[in-house]
Amino acid sequence: MKTNLICLLLMATVFVTACTKENITQPIAAKENAESAIAAFSIGQAYGGGIIYFIDSTGQHGLIAATQDIGGTFPVYKTWSNGSGIVTHATAIGVYKGSLNTDKIIYFQGNGDYAAADCRAYNGGGYTDWYLPSKRETVLLRKNGGAAGLTLSSNGYFTSTEVDANTAYCVSVGPYIFALDKSIPASVRAIRAF
Repeated sequence: MKTNLICLLLMATVFVTACTKENITQPIAAKENAESAIAAFSIGQAYGGGIIYFIDSTGQHGLIAATQDIGGTFPVYKTWSNGSGIVTHATAIGVYKGSLNTDKIIYFQGNGDYAAADCRAYNGGGYTDWYLPSKRETVLLRKNGGAAGLTLSSNGYFTSTEVDANTAYCVSVGPYIFALDKSIPASVRAIRAF
């Protein structure tokens, strides 16, 4: 009986030790594999249907610009509005805010041939989440576009950030930020986040 009890305790110890070692080493191996699988992104890298022009502090997220302006090679210009001259409440200015602005613009203006609708309809690389960039996203496009290898128009680019019922922010070389009448055509570049 004593021998059976000792054998049982010995087997239980081996079993627990084996399970414990496997459980400890498995997560470490999985963590090492996950860390080595993290992609390295860089400004100017072709990715996600366009060219990366901004990478945030995580190193894993950023912004991608379409390879050309909406409508093809320049000069192609679009109006910001569909002619309605209404407030769309698209006032967010920050990074990753252009998509929300684009949704608001389309909600209030409806269908038409204008900057936000054309950016949302763009499907470069098979992606359907393109949008008109916010004020800050457009400033970053102007600042980093050359380093990213993007060819940008010397004219102003509309942003999705509205000033009032009649004007929206536009960003030109410099970058110089100004309010432009929504009915005056300007350059438009679609972007998407990753």
